[in-house]
Amino acid sequence: MSTEEAARRVVEATRKHDWATAFIHLRILADRGHAGSQAILGNFYAGGLGTAKDGRQAVFWYRKAAEQGDALAQSRMGHAYREGLWGVSVDKAKAFDFFSKAAAQNDSDAQANLGWMYEYGEGAPMDYAKAMELYRKAADQNDQFAQLHVGLMYNEGKGVHQDYAVAAEWFRNASDAGQIDARTMLASLYLDGKGVPKDQAEAMRLFQSGAEAGDEQAEYFLGAMYVAGMGAPQDIAKGKSWLNKSAAQGNANAKEALAIIDGAKSARLRDRIPPALQYRCFFEGAVPAAAGGKDINVKYEDCLRSNWKRLFGSAPFPAD
Repeated sequence: MSTEEAARRVVEATRKHDWATAFIHLRILADRGHAGSQAILGNFYAGGLGTAKDGRQAVFWYRKAAEQGDALAQSRMGHAYREGLWGVSVDKAKAFDFFSKAAAQNDSDAQANLGWMYEYGEGAPMDYAKAMELYRKAADQNDQFAQLHVGLMYNEGKGVHQDYAVAAEWFRNASDAGQIDARTMLASLYLDGKGVPKDQAEAMRLFQSGAEAGDEQAEYFLGAMYVAGMGAPQDIAKGKSWLNKSAAQGNANAKEALAIIDGAKSARLRDRIPPALQYRCFFEGAVPAAAGGKDINVKYEDCLRSNWKRLFGSAPFPAD
C-alpha cells in the first residue's frame, strides 16, 4: 500500500471515528518513519484509541517522533517527564528541554507549559516576565490554559501591574472557550466587583456553570451564595448540597462552611444572633477564605463579634 493511500485511509477512518482502522494505517505510516504519524500513534496508545492503552508504546512512538523534531511529540514528552506519565519517572530538566524544543516551533501547548515552569520555578529559574511572554504567545493562539494564566498573572500582579479589568478579559476569553477554572475566576471578579461591575446574579450564573461541570471551587462559591441568599433567594438545602459536593472533592473551605452551617462551631450563637446576620457573616468569611485569606471560621466569628457589639452594646458575647 502506498504512503498516500495509507494516509487517505487514516483521514477517512478518523472522520468516521473508526479508530481501529485509523490505528492500523497509522502504524503503517509510523513504521515507515513518518514523524507526524508516530506522534499521533503515541496519542492512540496513550488514550486507548483503536488499541489497548499502553503507556510504554506511547512513549516509544512519542520519542521516535520527537527525535525527528516533531513538536507535538516533543510537547507530549515534556508532559511525560513533568507529570510522570506513561511509566516515565519525573525529570523536570528533561521536561523543560522537550517543552523548549516544541515551544521554539510555536507549539502553543509547549509554550503554555513552559510558561508555567518559569512562573513557578519548576525545572527553570522563576521568571515572571519570561512566563508572561510564553503565556501570551500561547494565548494568542487561543490556548485556554495560557489565557487562564495570563488572566491570573494580571489578577495577582505577577510580573505586570495588577489590572483586574485586563484579567477579566482574559478570563472571559478562556471561559467562552470552555475553560472552567477561568469561568470560576471571572465569577469571583463579578462577586467582588473587581475589573467588572459588581453583579451577584452574574457571579452566580457563572459559578452555576462551573459547578455543573464539577469544579470544586465553583461548587463551594455557589453553595455559599445559596446559604447566604446572595444572587438568588436563600436556599439552605441547595447550598448545603453544593457544599457537600465540593467537600467530597476535598475542598477544605467547604468542609469548614458545612461545620459552621450545622452549628458544630457556633451552637452557642444560633439562638442568640438573628439568622440573617449569621448567614451574612458566614458569607463574609466564606469569600476571603476561598481567596486564600483568613480562616473562614475566624472571619465568621470576627463578623459576629463586631455585629454583636452593634446590636447588643456591652452585653457579653456568648461564651463556649
